[in-house]
Amino acid sequence: MTELDNNLLITIPIKNLKFTKSRLGEILSLNQRIKITNFLLFQLISKINNLKKHFDRVINIALITSNKVSTDFINQNKIIIISDAGSKSLSEAIVIAKDFAFEKKYRALCFLPSDLEKPTEEDLKKFISPPYHLNEMRICPSENFGTNALLISLPNDFEFKFGKNSFHKHIKVGSKLKLEKNIFRLDSLTFDIDEPKDLTQAWFSMNHISKINTPKIIF
Repeated sequence: MTELDNNLLITIPIKNLKFTKSRLGEILSLNQRIKITNFLLFQLISKINNLKKHFDRVINIALITSNKVSTDFINQNKIIIISDAGSKSLSEAIVIAKDFAFEKKYRALCFLPSDLEKPTEEDLKKFISPPYHLNEMRICPSENFGTNALLISLPNDFEFKFGKNSFHKHIKVGSKLKLEKNIFRLDSLTFDIDEPKDLTQAWFSMNHISKINTPKIIF
């Protein structure tokens, strides 16, 4: 048994900032999109950190990215940085995180997107709470049946299928591996900021974006 047995690595991928929230480019400048990216990431990490103290397990957060990350933020929040090695897709980036987690002997790996609009601590707790069982899979779909949260036990040969209809594709992968599948329908984890129409539903308005005062995490 190792000290990380039955413990979790939460991975949050961040694409190159030159391309962040590219589908919002028709209504927002690159600087505005970078500001939103930092704001949503700060919000998510803050809520995870608030939850970590309630668990008797080691739960670590890793950013998968090629961007520069604030050293102060890394140190204050004990963030692990994993290079995405120039990966061309989300699935490739998560494979890198999975290999890292396996090498470090984590029992489970969790994917969360960095652009969740307003995840609640209650919903995050439901999804990431230990214990983490062998041959387990947890998944929460997005509004359009993408994958907005995924947790798998390690080790396994899970093949990531992020993209259109990835929720159904991941369910099929879990079935093929005979994993115990647990589907979570958590309202606050289903909605992310990705397209112009998402901003009309978001709790922050276009006017609010200019007033966001979040520490610059990635740059």
